[in-house]
Amino acid sequence: MKDLIHAVVAIGRASPHQQVLTALTEALTARPTADATTLGALRAVVATTPALRPLVEQLMLAWQASTGVTGAALAGMLACAYEAAAAERAALRVEPVVTGPQSRHVPLRATRQAFESITVAARQELLVLTYSAHTDARIVATLGAAINRGVQVRILVETTRAEGGTLSTPALDALAGLSAQFYVWDPARRPRRDSPASMHAKGVVADGHSAFLTSANLSGHAFEANVEVGVRIVGGDVPARLRDHFRALIADAVFVPVTPNPV
Repeated sequence: MKDLIHAVVAIGRASPHQQVLTALTEALTARPTADATTLGALRAVVATTPALRPLVEQLMLAWQASTGVTGAALAGMLACAYEAAAAERAALRVEPVVTGPQSRHVPLRATRQAFESITVAARQELLVLTYSAHTDARIVATLGAAINRGVQVRILVETTRAEGGTLSTPALDALAGLSAQFYVWDPARRPRRDSPASMHAKGVVADGHSAFLTSANLSGHAFEANVEVGVRIVGGDVPARLRDHFRALIADAVFVPVTPNPV
């Protein structure tokens, strides 16, 4: 049943509009079992919607493995999943974040303010991405406060040329006083062209519910003086997908743990 629920949720999230979902539920309602005729009807509904084709195949396999679920019951499950996904999308908020000269086209939300709002919202885990870092007492205090309230803080940084990276000065030096978990991109796992690839991502993700993606590194200059551009995302599935992406890279040892030098 768990696989069936996952398949239903996937279709609810991926259905591009109400008409497709309605056609799927109508194709299911009068059919008691997951037989070849039912599969053919569902395939016909999604024939012009490539993203749904593999999801329909997964749904059929999961339905065949589940007992006591009629087509009408499955249609009701799909309708509920679609409405839940629509509500989730409606709750999504995305706004631009800029540092530097302002204009009337972008509401004022400074980079530091966005970083702090996401960090403060974290209750369980916080993922921080930065290329370089420079000493800034307020950044350290914000991250330290999250650690002190029990948040698991993971910080992914670039490393120095001497260690297989691209920095001349260690990013970890500015953050070494934090009781966080630090990771770097394993130099042996990086593509090599004329020069090493770098861990150039910058941003912060809180609990999979909100994220701030930015061009700014962790520094006071970037947070308050440079021209920097980013987006603050609250709700939807993007924050969780970003979190899960980097979780997987850590689990696969693409990013490996490092220990900062004592301050």
